[in-house]
Amino acid sequence: MLRRFGALAVGLVAAACSHDEVTDAPPTPPADTATARPPDHLGADELLEGPDKAFGLALPRGSQIQSKFPDSVTATTVAHVAPLVAYVRARVREGTLSKGTTSATFEHVRIPGDPSHEYRVRLREPSGQGTTIAVDDTTPPPDPGGTQEERERALGLTKDGKIADPTHLE
Repeated sequence: MLRRFGALAVGLVAAACSHDEVTDAPPTPPADTATARPPDHLGADELLEGPDKAFGLALPRGSQIQSKFPDSVTATTVAHVAPLVAYVRARVREGTLSKGTTSATFEHVRIPGDPSHEYRVRLREPSGQGTTIAVDDTTPPPDPGGTQEERERALGLTKDGKIADPTHLE
């Protein structure tokens, strides 16, 4: 009896392996996704983030930082203003945008990595020389508090702005 089951099993395996007919055709993609670009491809004017940052704002790949100060960062890139506007808009919050064909300015924006500060982002594209990106920290200084007279006294000055105690100079 064991031989019968063995022969039957061999026959079934052979029949299954010799089946050449394709019964399921691959599904045809819907018309709208047939022409869509794969998710790992960039659009024509889409920019990638680079490794450099200006106050938490990731600069586009290929940007080169020209100067860096405590309240300002300037960089250059080969990208044009229009794609840079879309790039920056996606990475800042609040504020206003004023743009032209060769320049754009984002005023009073906040960068998600540092929402306590306010920034201005200027994009300027001189004729054929790439685009300059300038990011400035425009956060107003904290209110010192007190009256004008109290602040002057704390600094060692009189109401007239003169040194209160000339013998107490450093």
